[in-house]
Amino acid sequence: MAFKIKHEKLSILIFLIVSFLLLSVLSFFSVVEEKYLFLFFSLILQLLLIFLFIIEQTTRTVIYVDDETVTIKHLFVKKRLDIRQISNIQTERYKRRHKNHFKECRMRMTISLNNGKKVMLNDTAMKGIGTVGVLTLSSAELPDEEIELYKAYQFMITKLN
Repeated sequence: MAFKIKHEKLSILIFLIVSFLLLSVLSFFSVVEEKYLFLFFSLILQLLLIFLFIIEQTTRTVIYVDDETVTIKHLFVKKRLDIRQISNIQTERYKRRHKNHFKECRMRMTISLNNGKKVMLNDTAMKGIGTVGVLTLSSAELPDEEIELYKAYQFMITKLN
């Protein structure tokens, strides 16, 4: 069974911020020293990372659960977990504040493995998030049964038992 979630990877966001700072610094030095090659390369890097972020948000993370394995497929990474390696699965809701005091509700699932490692996934728990929802600040929380991450959690719990 496949579940598509809107998982956000922190690494791409950090790369975007660093590349923006690099673009700012290099643009200052390129204007001062009149070397526009640095500016060109940093601009290309910035556009490439923005493109990767958009692709990551549109392709989403997919969780495949079958009888013996759980496969988590990100944009470039594919993790395969054996059902027998999973010791515990927990879910929790949390709220994240955006600009203009907009609170986004999200759900986090933590998969604890027998070797002590943890795999964390998160998904949005709001209905109507989009341009209209953010501008009007009117989005409603979804019940647990309608969140894709919670559906994957329930399906994995049935496979564990």
